[in-house]
Amino acid sequence: MEGIITSMKSMSELAHDFLLDVLHEQAICVDATLGLGRDSRFFLDHRAAHVFAYEVQPELYAASCEKMT
Repeated sequence: MEGIITSMKSMSELAHDFLLDVLHEQAICVDATLGLGRDSRFFLDHRAAHVFAYEVQPELYAASCEKMT
């Protein structure tokens, strides 16, 4: 089946692709929806100097803290 898309990137993957070219060692990033920490981990893995992450759900915050340590 030629021409059929079998998989698409998620919005997060598209955003990460876009950000790869602009992240640098002095970057300050904000993750306004920490969730399970995937975006924050992406920023840290790609040399961001600082990441400020916010989460309003205590369960997700606790899960993220556990994953990050």
